[in-house]
Amino acid sequence: MRIKPYRKRAKRGRIYPTSKSAAYAGVDLPMRGGGTKQLDTTPPQLRRLERRVGHRRAERVWEVMQKVEATIPEAIAYAWLEDRDYRFDFQSSQLGGLWVRGGAVVDFVIYDLSHEGVYFWRIMGEHWHEGDRKEHADQLQKGQLLGIRVGGLPVVAVVDLWENSLYDDWPRCLELAEMGEEVHHV
Repeated sequence: MRIKPYRKRAKRGRIYPTSKSAAYAGVDLPMRGGGTKQLDTTPPQLRRLERRVGHRRAERVWEVMQKVEATIPEAIAYAWLEDRDYRFDFQSSQLGGLWVRGGAVVDFVIYDLSHEGVYFWRIMGEHWHEGDRKEHADQLQKGQLLGIRVGGLPVVAVVDLWENSLYDDWPRCLELAEMGEEVHHV
């Protein structure tokens, strides 16, 4: 059985698809004159994010995600802090980190939001942090984190930023987080 070529060449250098379905599939074929049609290289995650948060913000978030390994909600908060020139640590191990039972990896430790001490921001995804048992464990961990010191400075606020709030209630939820308050998750 012989397999047909995907495309065949005509006399003048134009390329034609061999089947009608290839013509409608959006195949990027070279154009006349040696030029090529630009490929749409926008990742599907960025297209979905653009629909939810807008083009400018999505591009800034994508830029952050190329620099650091972060989820989309983490990248939104990272871009916010970076754009305002705050001093912060990302993915900081506290209370022993992942190596100790009850330890935590705090998403953001922010040093210059308050003269009284440091702020912790925890990004809470609905998938990983919803449910009575998990929310109870998160509240216990929040109480433990409030009692520690980082670099000799006390932790004065632990703010939970919920994923959907970062998408739907931006920039209000981040402005409240700068003051140590959070948008309550329903």
